Amino acid sequence: MQEPDRHRFLTLAEVAEEIGCTRRFLETRIEDGELKVFRPSSRLIRVRRSELEKWIERFSYGGNER
Repeated sequence: MQEPDRHRFLTLAEVAEEIGCTRRFLETRIEDGELKVFRPSSRLIRVRRSELEKWIERFSYGGNER
């Protein structure tokens, strides 16, 4: 089942709240090229939910030391 369109893209504030971080933390991840975003204008930034989930998965681990 496909998600409603309103949940397909998230604002930085929504992402920050969802994962418990600051907007500035996310902006740094974006600047570093770590988190991909949709930027239709210089001021409007949206994160596709699927990209957020990929990013979370990429930096998740089972608790074992690396």
